Amino acid sequence: MSMEQRYQVLGGVLAAGLLAIAGRLVHIQVVKHEVLSALAERRQTTEHRLEPLRGDIVDRNGETLAISVPAWSLYAHPRRMSDEQKNALCAILATYDLQDRCARLDRDRPFVWLGRNLPADLLEGLPEALRPLAEVAGLRPGYLRR
Repeated sequence: MSMEQRYQVLGGVLAAGLLAIAGRLVHIQVVKHEVLSALAERRQTTEHRLEPLRGDIVDRNGETLAISVPAWSLYAHPRRMSDEQKNALCAILATYDLQDRCARLDRDRPFVWLGRNLPADLLEGLPEALRPLAEVAGLRPGYLRR
């Protein structure tokens, strides 16, 4: 095989490789665009609704007419919780005579209410492990204020 033939074979192999890469790029960018865009959106975007704290209602002289009284609700996602987390939460609920709510954690549901209009000191006693959004929400993640 002469040197010129070797160069032609090498050029053909390189051209075939570049054509294969270009074909794959077209397949990803054009053919699978919708599927891959939806997958990327699901992986990169998470929405968390954060309720703002309401201020007092005052008259023009600054006298308070109405204040907001926080009423806290506690919920859980039993499917996402480990048995250790469920036991820790049940121990805290038991100190407030709410141990009957622990049975709700054994249900195979994605979401359960554990209580509404709960005292703030109960919610302060929850460890960080039971508050997965602490770094996002800052105030009281895992609780709803009504």
